[in-house]
Amino acid sequence: MLAYWGNHAATAAYLFHRLTDATIPFSMIVHARMDLYRKPAYLAPKLLYADNLFLVCEYNRRYIAAGTRSCSAARPKIHIHHLGLDLDAVRLDATPARQRGSSGSDGWNR
Repeated sequence: MLAYWGNHAATAAYLFHRLTDATIPFSMIVHARMDLYRKPAYLAPKLLYADNLFLVCEYNRRYIAAGTRSCSAARPKIHIHHLGLDLDAVRLDATPARQRGSSGSDGWNR
């Protein structure tokens, strides 16, 4: 189970997870403004309970480490997931799909 926001969405997912099959991992993506800085909703219990925590930048990892000393058990579960694409890792092919040999009308090369 993945809650995309760490505030109220993760709280609802956390409660749902506790009431259902706990063998399915519980994960959440924690963004910055509403999730960490402005109005964190029951953040510490969810950090401790989650199987995986995805943060959008290294700064947020340091923010959690500095501000939630009681949540040191959460540190090994934290993964950094940068939002967007790494454009240096994507090769742009500007050739129209018709000229690349696409066999279907959906644009995928097969």
